[in-house]
Amino acid sequence: MRARFSVVAVLASAMVLAGIAMVSGATLIYLSQRTQPSSAAKPTLADAAALAPASAVIEPDLAWQLDRLNGATTELADFSEKVLFVNNWATWCAPCVREMPAIERLAKRFEGRSVAFIAVSNEPVDKVFPFVQEQNWQLPIYTTKVRPAPFQTDAIPSTFILDGTRRIVLRHMGMADWDDGATDEYLHELLAASS
Repeated sequence: MRARFSVVAVLASAMVLAGIAMVSGATLIYLSQRTQPSSAAKPTLADAAALAPASAVIEPDLAWQLDRLNGATTELADFSEKVLFVNNWATWCAPCVREMPAIERLAKRFEGRSVAFIAVSNEPVDKVFPFVQEQNWQLPIYTTKVRPAPFQTDAIPSTFILDGTRRIVLRHMGMADWDDGATDEYLHELLAASS
């Protein structure tokens, strides 16, 4: 009788704990859905800043080899600009292609202001080059075989902003509205801090 009671007590306890886990899980899912931007809304810079606050800065490998579409090779360390805006994209990625015109407009607004815009695909040059020509993009486009750990993500597009000390101060996974005005303000703040 006592053994049977112990088994019932253990099963009852397990059921209570499973119920608590289910309620907690449902609450977390609900809260995460509430705090995520709707699929119709474009994520903003504020969303990106929340993903990587300044206290979570990362110092990446600056020896990252990047290949220009013309065959020239460079490294992240070779960029002399004070701020780097690095966007990982792919030709097959519809959100990547949709956000690129906004990145180009942002780059145009910062022309001559010591911000380098670097668009990187891990696809072969013979695939990227004709695609970029067809899109008529003017941004510097690079390819790479391997991304250093801080730039590796499951999300694409993904954007990283590095400050004057070459630390990643902002990470954004997914498409964003780079024309939202907050991006300009943030880049100006980084430039002022790098002076």
